[in-house]
Amino acid sequence: CMTGFVSSTSGQTECVQCRPNYIPNINSTECLACTQNARVLEGTRQCLCVNGYFAKTSETDDLGNPETCYDCPPGALCSEDGNVDVNVTNKQGFWRDIWDSNVRFVKCPVPAACSEGGYDIRN
Repeated sequence: CMTGFVSSTSGQTECVQCRPNYIPNINSTECLACTQNARVLEGTRQCLCVNGYFAKTSETDDLGNPETCYDCPPGALCSEDGNVDVNVTNKQGFWRDIWDSNVRFVKCPVPAACSEGGYDIRN
């Protein structure tokens, strides 16, 4: 089957398109829903967290499909679809706490020293 389509039996030629926000499983025999706050990347078998949310790379499958899409934390920029924890950057006046295992941003004591889009305190 073409991407986005499934058949009830592997190798069958009659294929049915998955509903919106569903992707084919690895064998293209059933459609799986994207998690809440995610959408299908058109033409692929991949779901992406939408703008304002991010996925943790430790909680994705082999194709990068997220198990959960988390709210973008305060002080962070999640301004594109497909944000994952390793590429979430800071808003102006915040820095990323790289020593925290969670995605956490801290208000900068000197806001002008923390420019938007930096990654962490080392930038």
